[in-house]
Amino acid sequence: MNFLTRENAREWLQSSKAYITESDELQFHRSPNKSLRFGLPTEPTRLAQFCYRLINIIPKTTERMLYVQRWHTYPQDSLTFFESTRTGLGCKDFLVERPAHVIDRMLYLDFDARRSHDIREESALSGLLMLTLCFDFSCFVIGQYSNDALLYEDELILFLSDEKMQIDSALSIANSFGLKVR
Repeated sequence: MNFLTRENAREWLQSSKAYITESDELQFHRSPNKSLRFGLPTEPTRLAQFCYRLINIIPKTTERMLYVQRWHTYPQDSLTFFESTRTGLGCKDFLVERPAHVIDRMLYLDFDARRSHDIREESALSGLLMLTLCFDFSCFVIGQYSNDALLYEDELILFLSDEKMQIDSALSIANSFGLKVR
């Protein structure tokens, strides 16, 4: 996993159909045609699987980035725990200095044949996403060459895509967790 500064994250997205504004909002050069909005699972034990499935809506054939836009500083516990987790993943900087988390593209076709590196990368990204949801930090996940994006704010997930198949996949996840689609 790589940890990027705001400027590095903006550069990383240059090959994408999106960009990050000065106020840390994700914007698209051309808005995706389709969107789906849903809440979070209410059962805490299901949140880890939910996050894993969410990050895998974004195509694995491209690098994927989790960008934390806003977080709470009081009480300090949630930010301290989040940053301690990042330290365990190799980041020595504060979240404010490096708010972007990027994992390599995945080349596996068979889930059971994944390399240990791929398992660690996906586990780390889905775990960080789970913490952002638990702590109610605003964030987004996007692929480098993709128009698919997942945004989280105010306890709602917004999934954006041009592809009906991707929207159907997001709908399938929402339905499998019994979530109300809005």
